[in-house]
Amino acid sequence: MRPLGSAVRLGHLALGGIALAMAAGHWRNGIGREEYLRIVPPAMQRYPVQEGEGDGTRSP
Repeated sequence: MRPLGSAVRLGHLALGGIALAMAAGHWRNGIGREEYLRIVPPAMQRYPVQEGEGDGTRSP
């Protein structure tokens, strides 16, 4: 099998898995907005994101 064919098949498997998870209702985490907002800010204070880290603005 050619590399391109392998990549296409792997992509189909990945997208199929995502579609199956979404159709079965397993894609969402089930955490409500209030709970999320209660958990995330303390974590962001404890582990702050450095400038240019994770926001796509880091220069080489």
